[in-house]
Amino acid sequence: MSRKLNIKLSNLYLDLHNPRYEEQRSQNEALNTIAEEQKEKLLVLLRDIIARGLNLSDIPIVMPDKEKVNGYIVLEGNRRIAALKLFKKPSILTSNSLRQKYAKLHEKHKDFALKSIECLVVDTREEANIWIERKHEGEMNGAGTVKWNSEQSARFRASKTGKDTRAVQLIDFMKAATEGDAEFTEQLRKVKATNLERLISTPEVCSDLGLLYNHGEFTSKYECEEVLKGLKAIVKRLSQDDFNVSQIYHKDDRLSFMGSIPPEELPDTSRRATDTWLLKDYSSQRGVQGKSGVKEDDTATGAVDDNTAGTDNDQRPTRRWHFVPDGLKLAIPNERSNRILSELKQLSHVAMPNACAVMMRVFLELSVDCYLEEFHLLKNGAVSASKDPRDLKQKTNEVINQMIQQKIYLDQAKAKGIRTEINNDKSVFSIDTLNAYVHNLTFNPIPETLMLSWDNIEPFIVAVWKAINDNRK
Repeated sequence: MSRKLNIKLSNLYLDLHNPRYEEQRSQNEALNTIAEEQKEKLLVLLRDIIARGLNLSDIPIVMPDKEKVNGYIVLEGNRRIAALKLFKKPSILTSNSLRQKYAKLHEKHKDFALKSIECLVVDTREEANIWIERKHEGEMNGAGTVKWNSEQSARFRASKTGKDTRAVQLIDFMKAATEGDAEFTEQLRKVKATNLERLISTPEVCSDLGLLYNHGEFTSKYECEEVLKGLKAIVKRLSQDDFNVSQIYHKDDRLSFMGSIPPEELPDTSRRATDTWLLKDYSSQRGVQGKSGVKEDDTATGAVDDNTAGTDNDQRPTRRWHFVPDGLKLAIPNERSNRILSELKQLSHVAMPNACAVMMRVFLELSVDCYLEEFHLLKNGAVSASKDPRDLKQKTNEVINQMIQQKIYLDQAKAKGIRTEINNDKSVFSIDTLNAYVHNLTFNPIPETLMLSWDNIEPFIVAVWKAINDNRK
């Protein structure tokens, strides 16, 4: 009958008939044999025990030692017990170098001590063998431990970091995009995630597949059908029986591998999506339209929100990767403003919300200042907008009012978005909020709010620079 029991380390004895080694003659010989054979592995185990404690999901299995009072023979877990005994008494070791390493650990962690160890006590070896076999003898058709495949291991690593690995992102996208395709599902099942990860670790390969890997996530500017086409081409080759990792082991091998794929099986670069899209959005939402970047479900049609002043009523994706939509084209004669907008079109409000919030404030103020200077609307004899005594809110309202009066570039409807943002103290673009993003150590922007706020003020931005350009003609 098995039972759990807390046992003192001094009452635990290594198994002299340990299957890992030939029969040992004494405890000291067994300890030295394990230390010599395991070397650094045993030290790594010991450091891990010191840092995290013993694995509570895999406790040692022991049986009573008939020759020692209160003694128990360790049938499973000899490495753990040996590491702890050598930590407690490094002098047991005959190897000078190993003895020094264990002594150094002992000196460094003097306060570490396990008074007792929880063990599973069985009456006989035969009883223990049932569980030892299931741990060490493989899957046993399912009765033993079923090892993770490379994809499952990758998912576990991702669960620890909170981010999917590159291979997992692509696998999830392909599974979602090919649901119901039994032939491709079987091909994908044969592909090792480690091989896929190795292949796409090369930027040139990602480029050939129409992919960009940035801040831990894959995006594409091409239609999803084109991206899927390229990925299916490499899966087909990686799943073949004669494929060997040596074919993609080095960078040159990977480039050669991609070079062997006919161009028609890779993305057609002329078929660009309206906006850059996230592959993980496709797999999580079960559908992103490649032409618009819009999720294919009833709750996300891509229509502009009632409170959003869109440009010429264009439909917008409800989610996107870049802060400023890629499709926005503006002729900006001011060099610095033009560069800032170009940078904002490359930044992600999801990955870099602080940079987007701060730089948006700069871009908005420069746009307003350029307008004030262009149309001679400066106050108190200021020679430049930077010398104008008004704050950004006052200057922006001045520009809005002047443009509405002209009835050319901005009307009341299009002005609603920017008025709401600037005059609402809780808005991301109110003066207090914008200043807080720059100066408040604990105030952080919300990505979704940033995106919607840009959509609200974009018509105003477009109108400002159109008016400036027209005035200069």
